[in-house]
Amino acid sequence: MTDDTPDDATDRKADGGVSQAAPVAEDERSIEAEMTEFLEGEELFEGPDREIMEQHSMEPRTDRQEAALDAIADEDVTRMVVNNQLQAIGNEGLDMAMQIASSPGAKWGDLITGLFTREGDLAVASSSGVLSFIVLQGLPIKHVMKKWRENPDYEINEGDVFHHMDARYGNIHNADQSTFIPVFDGDEHIAWASCVIHEGENGSTEPGGIPGDAESPYDEGLKTQPMKIGTDYELDEELITFFQNSTRDKKLTRNDHQARLASVMRMIDRIDEVIDQYGADHVVGGLRHSLESAEEEMRARIEATPDGTYRHTTFADSTLKEDCLIKIPCEITIEGDEITIDYRGAGPEFDDRATNAIFASLKSVLMPAFLNFIWPDLPRNQAIFEPVHIEADRGSIVHCTREVPNAQSMMTLFPAFSSMEQSMMKALYPEFTQENRSEATDIHANHYNCINGWTYGGTNQHGDFVGNIVTDINTMPGAARWDRDGLHSQAAFFCAMGDMGETEHYEEEYPFVALSRARLLKDLQGFGRYRGGHGHQQVFTHKNTPAWAWLATGIGSRFPSVHGLYGGYGAPAIPAGRIKDANVLELLEEDPEDWEYDIPDLMQEKPLDGEYTTWDLGLQQELAEEGEVYWVTQGAGGGLGDPIERDAESVLEDLEKDLISEWVLENIYEVAYDEETMMVDEAATEERRESKREQRLEEGVPFDEFVDDWETETPPLDMPYFGSWHDKEEIYAGWVNQRMAPDELEGMPMNFFRTQAPALFDTPKYPPRPEYKGDLSDD
Repeated sequence: MTDDTPDDATDRKADGGVSQAAPVAEDERSIEAEMTEFLEGEELFEGPDREIMEQHSMEPRTDRQEAALDAIADEDVTRMVVNNQLQAIGNEGLDMAMQIASSPGAKWGDLITGLFTREGDLAVASSSGVLSFIVLQGLPIKHVMKKWRENPDYEINEGDVFHHMDARYGNIHNADQSTFIPVFDGDEHIAWASCVIHEGENGSTEPGGIPGDAESPYDEGLKTQPMKIGTDYELDEELITFFQNSTRDKKLTRNDHQARLASVMRMIDRIDEVIDQYGADHVVGGLRHSLESAEEEMRARIEATPDGTYRHTTFADSTLKEDCLIKIPCEITIEGDEITIDYRGAGPEFDDRATNAIFASLKSVLMPAFLNFIWPDLPRNQAIFEPVHIEADRGSIVHCTREVPNAQSMMTLFPAFSSMEQSMMKALYPEFTQENRSEATDIHANHYNCINGWTYGGTNQHGDFVGNIVTDINTMPGAARWDRDGLHSQAAFFCAMGDMGETEHYEEEYPFVALSRARLLKDLQGFGRYRGGHGHQQVFTHKNTPAWAWLATGIGSRFPSVHGLYGGYGAPAIPAGRIKDANVLELLEEDPEDWEYDIPDLMQEKPLDGEYTTWDLGLQQELAEEGEVYWVTQGAGGGLGDPIERDAESVLEDLEKDLISEWVLENIYEVAYDEETMMVDEAATEERRESKREQRLEEGVPFDEFVDDWETETPPLDMPYFGSWHDKEEIYAGWVNQRMAPDELEGMPMNFFRTQAPALFDTPKYPPRPEYKGDLSDD
């Protein structure tokens, strides 16, 4: 059965086509009974197990774990030494994969390794890498273990190599591929080791592995269920050839299967050394102890947080094919030592858009919120979710069914991360002011949350077909914190210690020319008493290839999904742009020193003869000619606190560093200065700020009056809106006359919907924009 099969499906009996009205002979009854028994015992499709996919708890202690814990109960020091060695083993496996893998993601941090209990619970994750990947790896392991328990002919042997790449069995999207191998002590299976890499190219309808153009799961490329692809630590050559035959980048496909295998084998070798020195009890018991101690500490942290309910709502502003508002609300309730995270009221899933998210993927993307931002000193394992309960409407965009595409689930998961992150900041603030607060916790606004960067596909200068994503996605700007500014182009929220990679390395392997890649964009800032970090510009062209295409995937061009905190501003809305029918390479050949343009300069001064266009961050595969220019920029971290309380010297310093314009200095931060001495005029600054406070008091109204004036009975009539409005029990599906109950959600067929409501989509997808005025802050 699939995970969408009704619960009563097994009660529907096959009648074998025999009429029940006529008398049936005894031998016919026997045939009918045998036929019925046969049909009831057959599964036409062994799909993902819903029970596995929708729970995230640890498996109960096994007798083996109980015995191991008893055996090492009095060996605290040795247990600590072994646990540190297991952590080092995970880190070594990751470092090895980074050095030998072909995927750009692997080289610059979009991978992770981990160790699991025999039952499939993540007990150790490498210190860096994409935490969501390895959290989700426990689900395919549990699928394999369930098959082993229920099928007497199914074996798990030492040296068996397993693989999987399908979000419906536990993943973010099928561009992420895993290799996992059982760990044995003699004849006893005691654990699992795994390596997961964002490989990129997977044969999808667009190159690069994460097609925003996908309109069904069958546009998303190769998908494999958890399956055995090798024995005796050797890959099955026929299966590897099948994988290569299903993808464009055949070298990457082969090499990275081997790289993941080598990484996991290295981890198993190291575990064998631990067993030789300390015994298997210390591995089995140590893994279980790591889980149980993490749960205990997580409960203590929650219990120290004030009980209450905290809310925040974010919106995705695009399906990557059309502009719309998709509500992603979050309500957190803390009671005692448990948390409930409620996403009910989110918009319905889309039948033919790739931004749907599997419920397990939603859970996994919340892990980095706790372990990278809230309590990063906790162990990186799944047990921190034992006291966490997550709710969502089945059939919503955050809890989609299996027959809808999900290759771009990040466009839904990232706002869901931000709404939860912001809710937890509100919950933690009272505890944060106390002396007993966690020293590892910083109250902060929203970290930037989207993969603004180019995906590409085509033939490189070496004659190989390639397709992947540029790792600038790993440089999301940091949020302002309670006592300091956010960091520029810091790190992806999901990827601890990731990197954007070296420009020279990219230009050597691919036909890129990076016209600007490491320059911060002026005024791209979450303004506040403490400002958010800036994002960097990514201006690219290409050369020396017969065919090349660019793709972009991001949200936040119409309605920012990154917010400030306690009076701070969120990230500005961000367009993308291009210059068609031009060749910048000719300009560079004539005078290479003449290129000093950043994005605003390009759009204002128009140094090339060509067509200048800006549009939102959703761009499906577009063939480009040599020398045409494409640009995008990372966003900004949210600001914290009132901007007119920002230290005036810090504002002036940002001006001198060309981070902000004079307009922002004067109109957002209300700072006055002497242009000759470049010193703050303190008296004039205080006068400006006091005037701003008086203006606010004059224009302000009591909160109840504001709500009465601001609130409307229905969502806007002139834009597609998906999600609840006043009531979680009523979900709007695009327009005000189309509403659903949460238990009756149906997927939205957007291609059909657009024909039924053309007025809601009358804005051109790529509106021409002949003139660009001033900095982004002025636009």
